[in-house]
Amino acid sequence: MNMRVADYFGGTSAIAARTHQRLSMLPQAKTNTVLVAHGNVLVTATDLYPQEAEAIVFRPDGNGSWSFVARISPQEWARLAAEHRDLKSIPN
Repeated sequence: MNMRVADYFGGTSAIAARTHQRLSMLPQAKTNTVLVAHGNVLVTATDLYPQEAEAIVFRPDGNGSWSFVARISPQEWARLAAEHRDLKSIPN
């Protein structure tokens, strides 16, 4: 969603509350969760604004909160892909 239509979704505080809830949810065992959103949703909920194509990594605690882990730039994604290009699959 985009914050320009926040009123349609209950307002900015409702969007922030839903984002907080989702960020604090633990993923299923041996998995990660990837959420994709407009940067203005994330800044409204966390005060972190991702740059274009940047990822922000959080660690949920499962109790309604999370912690910031890292920012991954597009250049870092490329470096990680090159470093791990020989991996055929991710072990369980």
